[in-house]
Amino acid sequence: MLLVLLALTSLASAACPKVIATEKVESSSEMAIRAFLAEDVSTVRAAVSQMETELGCVAVPFTPHQAALVHQARGVASEASGDERAATAAIASALAVDRDSLHPLIEPLVDRALALGDPTDEPFGTSLGAVTYVDGQVSASRVVGRPAIVQSFTLSGDLIGTVLLSAGEPLPEWVAFPPFECDEQTSADDLVAGTLEAERAFSKLDVAGFEAALQAAADGLPCTQGQIHMREAAAIHRLEGIRLFVARNKSSAIRSFQAAHSLDPGQASEVLLTKGSDMAALWERARTQTSSPWIAIDVPDGVHLIVDGLRARERPAALPSIVQVSTPSGVILWTRYIPEGGKLPALEGFTAESARVERDLLPPGSAMYLDHQERRSLRTKRGILVVSSAMALAGSAGLYFGNSVASQTYLHPATPVDERNRYRRIANANGVGSMALFFTGTGLGLGAVLIR
Repeated sequence: MLLVLLALTSLASAACPKVIATEKVESSSEMAIRAFLAEDVSTVRAAVSQMETELGCVAVPFTPHQAALVHQARGVASEASGDERAATAAIASALAVDRDSLHPLIEPLVDRALALGDPTDEPFGTSLGAVTYVDGQVSASRVVGRPAIVQSFTLSGDLIGTVLLSAGEPLPEWVAFPPFECDEQTSADDLVAGTLEAERAFSKLDVAGFEAALQAAADGLPCTQGQIHMREAAAIHRLEGIRLFVARNKSSAIRSFQAAHSLDPGQASEVLLTKGSDMAALWERARTQTSSPWIAIDVPDGVHLIVDGLRARERPAALPSIVQVSTPSGVILWTRYIPEGGKLPALEGFTAESARVERDLLPPGSAMYLDHQERRSLRTKRGILVVSSAMALAGSAGLYFGNSVASQTYLHPATPVDERNRYRRIANANGVGSMALFFTGTGLGLGAVLIR
């Protein structure tokens, strides 16, 4: 089962001796604002540094008021440091979250923030079953060019991570891919059974049952040991669409429903077919959406990529997808829910694991034969390197001898003056060649020792 690692944060002071209440962060923010008004720059910096440390140790969602105070404190600290652009962006964030929290004596900063114009929201993908807060409100978008406090929680309320992002700073990886540990493997059948149980709980208005079943599906997905097929992937997308609809994230919900339609158009739960409901209208709207463009994926030799149940070399650009990496024989190495716009890891990192797993599946006789072939190939390669190294070092020694003879001839009193330049050139050429062959031979010899 997935073990969510609590209190993750991308702040430098991520190690928290204890969980800190949001009110403590609020107090540090207010201290920074008071110090700014008193023109005490050193106290402003100290208070903001303390606030940022405390922020990473908070394990509950901030309120919009508290988020606005944090941005206001960051704004006055930037202003005190002479960074007008960062100060304006921070005050603009505070203004958008809770204008009433702004101190009346920082109106000049507010006027600059208002001059920025209307903000533009940038949606981002979140992990399956996670609840994401942006500046104290459940959201899956952030304002372009503005700082933001991003928090992510499991449905049971456990913290996945908290981060105070500067304007333009990318989201941390845990927003889309929370850390996990698999205590036990999950079968694809169990995963689908869990999604159906969640849908039944939702239809009965059993909120606790719905959230528990959804969390179990989110926990079990990365630990799935078998291939997830199209119908199973569609069930997971439907379930995530329902959750996103309940969370009032209709834009992401429709994309999840669209993914479900494309995989299994004839399947829908009762809650999605209730006539006259907003969710049924959204489900029907998803059916008529324009198909998403696809992104090509560079899949290296030795691994296969499975996207929503189908082996592929591309995935939808504007829709979420369930991606699995497998060995050529079908052993699943990695399974994740990829939100729309989410990035895959470098697939080259799975090739060594795939080769090892494939070897372990071979019959003993075949494995012994391959081991023998590999040892033989290794001996051949090592032999070639040793011989090449010896030849290079012998050539180096010969050129060194030539360099020595030419140098002595150049320096000998009996050597005619008009011949000395020729011997100098010969000595120099032999010396350079000797050094080049020496280093080449040494490198080849080291390669013979290190080759595996």
